[in-house]
Amino acid sequence: MDDRCCVCGETLDPDNMSRCRFCRGFFHMAWSTDASVKECGHYWLNEVSCGLAFICSLCEQRPRPPEH
Repeated sequence: MDDRCCVCGETLDPDNMSRCRFCRGFFHMAWSTDASVKECGHYWLNEVSCGLAFICSLCEQRPRPPEH
């Protein structure tokens, strides 16, 4: 694992990070409501896999093909 966020380049907190579904980079993602961590991405409910999926802010801005 890289110890830097793929979006902002700052050091990651191992308790508050996720991995992007598209580029596979690690990014800052708060895993509790009281965590004071910047958000460098988002999550959503993936209807195909019926689970949570994560995307970094860089990949969120890139066009993606539709999921099947």
